[in-house]
Amino acid sequence: MTASALPFLALRHQIVLPGQKATIHACRPSTKALLQRVLGDSPEGVELGVFPQKDPAVEYPSAGDLWTVGCLVRVLSAQKHGDIGWALEVEGVRRLRMVGRQDETSAIAESIEGSDAAEAFAAIRAEASILAFDELCSLSQAPADEVAVARQALDRRLDEIDAGRREVQPFPDFEQLREVWPLRDGGDAEIERRLAANSITAQEAADLLHFREHGWVLWEGLLDDSLVDRFLADLAAIKDRPGEFLLTDHRRQRPYRISGADFDHFENIYDSYVLLESSRRVCYHPRVKRFLELVFDADPIATQQLLFQRSNQHMLHQDTAFVCVDESLQLLATWIALEDVVAGRGELTYYDKSHRIEPFRFGDGSRRFAGGGHDANDVADELQRRSEAAGCEKVDFLAKKGDVFFWAADLVHGSNERTADPELTRRSCVTHYCPDWTRPTFMRGLPDFRGTEDFPEGKISSTYYRLPTSDQPVRPVPQMPEPC
Repeated sequence: MTASALPFLALRHQIVLPGQKATIHACRPSTKALLQRVLGDSPEGVELGVFPQKDPAVEYPSAGDLWTVGCLVRVLSAQKHGDIGWALEVEGVRRLRMVGRQDETSAIAESIEGSDAAEAFAAIRAEASILAFDELCSLSQAPADEVAVARQALDRRLDEIDAGRREVQPFPDFEQLREVWPLRDGGDAEIERRLAANSITAQEAADLLHFREHGWVLWEGLLDDSLVDRFLADLAAIKDRPGEFLLTDHRRQRPYRISGADFDHFENIYDSYVLLESSRRVCYHPRVKRFLELVFDADPIATQQLLFQRSNQHMLHQDTAFVCVDESLQLLATWIALEDVVAGRGELTYYDKSHRIEPFRFGDGSRRFAGGGHDANDVADELQRRSEAAGCEKVDFLAKKGDVFFWAADLVHGSNERTADPELTRRSCVTHYCPDWTRPTFMRGLPDFRGTEDFPEGKISSTYYRLPTSDQPVRPVPQMPEPC
């Protein structure tokens, strides 16, 4: 095969196959400069090589950081998003092998005959690529007989996944959703009954009654400084553990990234409880865990945690729209202050008693935002209107270090606008929980990847890490490819 030079992109957590259409987001400075040069005014039809990175955490991959087999792609359309980068719609044409590099953005590549690998990939590229990304890349370089054997094994694995999905029960209808017991009719009488039976303390009864009436409870100064400071020290050390954590990428105006040595106070961290004992000790403080067990009448599962170093200025919402569990109302959350909150830094705000407003139905009749047909700003405006119409008071929460705010699934809350210097922090930790008899909705897909894990502090789940963990290093896997 004759080798020739062509511009190429290094892909993170993404592989494009012959005959496959895909979206590639490009934000690296070198990549943006390349696309500006080669796409010109008529990007349609431009051909590029794409090669997956072995380690997506590497910001500027050398030849040794790339898999040598990739794909020639043809650009179908290209959209530039200001200074942020490009979104390319491409279609795979044929496989390529990189035999050298001309410079940072130009590869010397040759075509590879045969399409047998493309057929083998077809079965796994859509749903099993998370499980088999390394297998995909390795397989792309394998002889035809090895491809056939690997395809059979992967087909069996997909059959197992599909069989598991068929066993999952459908979501309950809107009218069948069950609230946690303190919020149901007769919940106040049940609280009194448990108090009389000495199964709860007087303080727990008071907390349950407040939670029932207001949709939230506050424990001021619950976490002592030593517990919080240990957590903060572990967070500061993330820069010494590149590749282990999934972060936001606000500095580069991108949705997320794998952690690197340049980690700083600007970025938030997803599911830190997978790797940090200090995180689990904070979100599963004994009083928090006890209250979760009381309200659920079951062991809790911590799910979808976000460590905020700065406020992300969340618009008003109810958690049932974005943090989905199979039983939508079997959801609770904590917001824990890791430092004193100062006005102007995007402080937490909520509508008192708004868990009782008229439920919001999305396009498919569910409480999930994925129900379609709605704009998030319009939903926020409607939630505000309904809360105010119900006489719910808006409260801005200027928390103190160690305060724990605990709320119900349908409490309307968000963050105020940041008006202070954007470099100033508002460190806090949000964790959501469900009872162990239901499951986070994300676990319906790839069940052997999205499992749970029992730690001494409590049970956790994650959509970003393979659980339970094994003896192998734990690394995050984004649900969408990182921009290249």
